[in-house]
Amino acid sequence: DYEHTLGAHMLLKKEGGIDDPVCDTFPDPIDNDHLEEARKNPDPPVFGILPGGGYAIHDYHLELVDNTIQNPSMDGNGNHVLAAAHGGPTQVMMCANAPQSIFNQDYCKLSEEVNACVDRTNTMDKAITLNNSTLLALHSLTQRHVYAFDGLEFNPLVSPPCQYRERSRWIPVDSSECTSPSVNIGNITESEFATWIYASNDNNPYVRDVFFRGTCNSDDVNKTGMSVHVPERNQCYRHVHPNHLSIYDVTSWTQMTGY
Repeated sequence: DYEHTLGAHMLLKKEGGIDDPVCDTFPDPIDNDHLEEARKNPDPPVFGILPGGGYAIHDYHLELVDNTIQNPSMDGNGNHVLAAAHGGPTQVMMCANAPQSIFNQDYCKLSEEVNACVDRTNTMDKAITLNNSTLLALHSLTQRHVYAFDGLEFNPLVSPPCQYRERSRWIPVDSSECTSPSVNIGNITESEFATWIYASNDNNPYVRDVFFRGTCNSDDVNKTGMSVHVPERNQCYRHVHPNHLSIYDVTSWTQMTGY
């Protein structure tokens, strides 16, 4: 709100920052009050002093989305859910899909959005780990050829992870890949990705999807395959192809080749 703050909120973003101990007392944006451990000891409000001597308080706002029968949100709030800080039992952003009923069934629309939310109201609350054993079992039951893709290489169609709001995939790797990286990146790039990898709502232990909302060093904007150390997890992560270990039904391919 530049009219009331005269840009004062930009002071904390100046290069080099502000070297003042009070900055260490600001609430951690990653450790939000919606987390179970934070609810017992919520963060104090953040006030700012305006140039005219008045005070301003940081205020959370709702982003209203048009989601009516006539004009539904075609991703069912999926993009917002994926961009939220945390997932699992502490998920703060939920799908906006309405369960099918006699009142809306005539207006249902098929979404082709990549990040569309899935209505799980009529599904069993049972998690199935997709590994070699379960994929083989699935093939035995259905005679469908289902595979997890590995070893995918980067190509011009894959957007670099530094692009704003781009989804990138990261896998945990040995710490040596961070101490002796094959792709060198700047301190800003590494710090930004360490923050977003840690904040990702993806709880998959094998891959971690990140929606980037930061800034990279100018020399890194087109780089791929870099490694980043996440101090909070004491873990090194490497950027991989966005479809690494994704599961696909390739039965039609086997029929085309006469397999």
